[in-house]
Amino acid sequence: MKKKTQNIVLYVLSGLILTIGWALAPAPYVAKTIVTKIFNGRASTASTLLNSMESKIYKFRSDYSSLASRSEYTISSDGNALTAYSYEATANNGGLVLIAHGMGSCSDGKESGFADYFLSEHFDVLQLDLTASGNSGGSAHYLDQSADDVTAALSFIHQTAGLKDKKIFLLGYSWGAYGCLASLHYDQTPKAVASLSGFVSPDKEMIQYASRYMGMGLAKGTKAYMDGALYDQRGNKGFLSAIQGINESNAAVYLAQGGSDRTVSYDYSAAYAERNSIKDQTRLTALFKKEATHEMVFLSDAAVAYHKDVVDPLVASFNKTNGSWDKASTEAKAAFASQIDQSKASELDPSLFKGIADLYRAHLS
Repeated sequence: MKKKTQNIVLYVLSGLILTIGWALAPAPYVAKTIVTKIFNGRASTASTLLNSMESKIYKFRSDYSSLASRSEYTISSDGNALTAYSYEATANNGGLVLIAHGMGSCSDGKESGFADYFLSEHFDVLQLDLTASGNSGGSAHYLDQSADDVTAALSFIHQTAGLKDKKIFLLGYSWGAYGCLASLHYDQTPKAVASLSGFVSPDKEMIQYASRYMGMGLAKGTKAYMDGALYDQRGNKGFLSAIQGINESNAAVYLAQGGSDRTVSYDYSAAYAERNSIKDQTRLTALFKKEATHEMVFLSDAAVAYHKDVVDPLVASFNKTNGSWDKASTEAKAAFASQIDQSKASELDPSLFKGIADLYRAHLS
């Protein structure tokens, strides 16, 4: 989850202020300021992301021949115009996979590999740029917004020729994973949902994020104030649990979670952390990848090793020399890109994706 430096600083200060008490500022006011500032602004913009360092490390849409041809749609969600992309598989098996990306990414970003994979498995694909992301409209990216966006996309599918006759499956990563799981509270038609590092609820994920900078104990000490500010801003939506959505549906669920994930932790903010609260355990498939970080959860072991041995040292060296991607010269960027094998850096975990595809296929009839 990408945040501005000023928001990180605000989070750290908030922990100190709220723990000390009222000595420096009224705690509820500080909490409200933080909640407001964190989610203001866009999560990503397609043109910027497609020229980022990330685009030189991972394969993006333009690197997949299977994604060359598509139809583009506009979907309305909470007053914002979202952009969605439809891909038709060769010899479609009757299934449609709706894919929702993580925060800071977009449909044409590194999640493009997900679309390529499911097209090869004969599922049609609909990718959605979430609010304030990619080519979609919006000027704020609330944690609960992804649930509204996925729900809006499902409504669109139900009304659209060529889509509405398909069995619907959901796949999300991080922010998008929460949206897929929580959308089951509003729409129970999906047959199965796969979550890659999805958080369980916005309120818990806010505390999880804060814990990265002030420790979990201190972060939890701020929760009452942060909850109050979140409720003032988003109402009950800020507390909608992914587990509630699962329990209100009959969908099969696949939860993949990394044990070294500091963005969505397996023992606190992840949907995986509350998997035992799913009433019908026969619908649940859970995969725990002990060494996986948030960014690596969907990658193969070989790709993870390539990042550790090649990509990470190159990134560290580049930043030390150039300061940042934005400050670097065109020549420096080209030299960096020439040293990266994007196919190796982007290779998906074959066991994970086969497991998800098999789950979807089992629910086609």
